Amino acid sequence: DDIGLQADYASGLIVFYKNRHPVGQLTGFGGEMYPAVIFTNDNYSVTIHTNAKERLQVPPFMADKLNPQIQLDHYDFTASNVTEEGYPTVRVEGKYRVGTFFFEITIDSLGPGGYLCFGLGSLNIHENTNYIPSEKYSSYAYSSVGELYALGEVVSAGHQHFVEGNIVGFMCSLDRSFVTFYINNRQAGELRNLAPNMEYTPFVVFGNGKFSVSVNRVPHIAKLFAVNETQTAETKDSRDEAKAYLPVPK
Repeated sequence: DDIGLQADYASGLIVFYKNRHPVGQLTGFGGEMYPAVIFTNDNYSVTIHTNAKERLQVPPFMADKLNPQIQLDHYDFTASNVTEEGYPTVRVEGKYRVGTFFFEITIDSLGPGGYLCFGLGSLNIHENTNYIPSEKYSSYAYSSVGELYALGEVVSAGHQHFVEGNIVGFMCSLDRSFVTFYINNRQAGELRNLAPNMEYTPFVVFGNGKFSVSVNRVPHIAKLFAVNETQTAETKDSRDEAKAYLPVPK
């Protein structure tokens, strides 16, 4: 279960949630308080899910106009193909016209011989139902079989495959018109000369199978560029805020 709380200091109200639904509340609290977890026995564990939407500006998958073959979970950060049919596509809520941005996912489930691709495309990319989005979606993508796609065509093949458990993603500079793809923090491919004057959004295309992916709320890729990547004025503030929450490399 996912459990949490929301505190309103102005009214002294705490609302407790279980799986995104309110289950109880307390009133009359005040003073300086901190969230806490009490363990009653050995070998229990929990994971903190930070409010990544605000802290790191990591957008979740877009629930609006969602393909019925796709199910979202974990606050819309996990997407799954629940029908095992076709090539349904899901995009994220974020959209970008200028600057540098990251997108990174963990491959939670991808059976042997399964297919996925991820990349960036036009804002209507969620309407796509082909394994390679057609030219009208202005997409640039990397597939699990090691192919690079641009504007509806395979432009390069023979690159590294990715499988279940891998962390994959990209760093895109719209100012410099290129996107670099990564598998487990290592560069796997690059596409240049992206179509100009476009508004792009990250997306994932699912193959035939009950496959699932999760957006990484603290992108590993961002650590590689937190210091060295040249930033535009529009992205600098959000990137500086993100760096404050990234772990210090050992």
